[in-house]
Amino acid sequence: MVRRYKRFLVDVCCADGSMLTAHCPNTGAMTRCDVAGPEVWCTVSDRVSRKYPCTLEVVCAGEHRIVVNTGIANIVVAEALHEGFVAELNGYSNVNCEVRSPLGGSRFDLSLSGGESPACFVEVKSMTLLGDDGAGFFPDARSERARKHLEELAALKKAGHRAALIFCVQLTGIRRVGVAEWIDPEYASAVRDAVRIGVEVYALASNVNELGVSISRRLPFEIRGLIA
Repeated sequence: MVRRYKRFLVDVCCADGSMLTAHCPNTGAMTRCDVAGPEVWCTVSDRVSRKYPCTLEVVCAGEHRIVVNTGIANIVVAEALHEGFVAELNGYSNVNCEVRSPLGGSRFDLSLSGGESPACFVEVKSMTLLGDDGAGFFPDARSERARKHLEELAALKKAGHRAALIFCVQLTGIRRVGVAEWIDPEYASAVRDAVRIGVEVYALASNVNELGVSISRRLPFEIRGLIA
């Protein structure tokens, strides 16, 4: 990768020395992920209407592989829930995508229905910020939208539904998960409040290779004053 600019674009130097411009599907800060130099993996669309046929998917930084396409997180988490990867969320027959909150307001990434337990609404957050000693953090920039979603999850829990926050770890070197309180203290406070109310928090690591991305294992989640 040569450079990222205009949020949505990256210039990439191909193996043959030619240059191309690819679409960047991550509009966030991409802290420590958008530096020039690392090898990147792109996919190519056959849609002739696309101005930029290539999409940036993965950045290879040293020994780590970082999935920068945030849309992949929802897909692999939905697949993992279908397969019963999170035992606490088993027992539902349906995994639904982009579901409107019954209380109004935002759409949630996923919902689980068709079980004996109350419907469970799930918000998925893609995590790519690596700290010290294998610790991963979210968010990588202040996010009022993320805090709003968390507050809406808490409201659903209070209304009698199940609610879950799933951190989908998209950097292969992360071994445990926390909240970047020094970046967004309001979000960290909202996480604590949500957990105390009963919102469930899970962290799932990803396997990333040339064949694709899949959930590989669960990771511990910790935040000062709480452990989930």
